Amino acid sequence: MHIGKILAEKTINFCRDAGYHSIYLWTLKNLIAARIIYEQYGFKLIEEKEHFFWGQNLTEQCYTLKLKK
Repeated sequence: MHIGKILAEKTINFCRDAGYHSIYLWTLKNLIAARIIYEQYGFKLIEEKEHFFWGQNLTEQCYTLKLKK
């Protein structure tokens, strides 16, 4: 298992064990490998925003994962 998947799994398990109802994260659209991991674990895209970062226009994305019903 790659480090990204290990970190995602440990984070999700920690949040479940802590009793969180949901978690969310912000990432950049061009970080494709990260987005694939998030989607594999069930995160859903809920928001996008365009920003000027580091000398370029980038799309920020917010993902959420429901842990409890």
